[in-house]
Amino acid sequence: MGIQALAFFGLKSNTAVRGLLNQSDVNSNTSLITKKISSMSDAEFNTLVSSILGAYRANSNYTALPDTFIIPDDDFYGFTVSANANFALVTKLEYLEKLFKGATGNANFKILPLAYAMSANNSTVIGLNKNRYVLFRNRAETIRLDIPVGFTNTLQNTLNGFDYQSVAFGQFTGAKAYRPLEILYFDY
Repeated sequence: MGIQALAFFGLKSNTAVRGLLNQSDVNSNTSLITKKISSMSDAEFNTLVSSILGAYRANSNYTALPDTFIIPDDDFYGFTVSANANFALVTKLEYLEKLFKGATGNANFKILPLAYAMSANNSTVIGLNKNRYVLFRNRAETIRLDIPVGFTNTLQNTLNGFDYQSVAFGQFTGAKAYRPLEILYFDY
């Protein structure tokens, strides 16, 4: 769980070690998503759908297309509502996935829930206190967290013939955004 929290929040004790949700050089859009997507009206949802990729493209200087959209967990599971009140056959999740896959030309585009992106979960750890949506290219050249030495236990041994002890070691880095313009935060 420690490495998982590190991947999204970085280290609280060292602000130079950041996670996916708190990169200092990634831009944040606070005007496009002003409430949970699952609770948006048809007009608000259509505005979001028509603007979100344009905002990302402008942020990346029109050089990249995203392949992953991270949504706060409590909003993601509210996506089972219909995309349009007059046409209730398609959920907002299905509609948004189809839009992203079609517009980016990437059949593997993913929309993923993340509990750490909820304001209730990120306010105490990193002081974000916002619901954070992340649209990005999930590639190692865009953002990467390395674990050069995995958690390794040494051989257990006893010094007194009764109590066993062991030493463990490992090495990890924080998440580093190598191409911060290929990541865009949406906050409210």
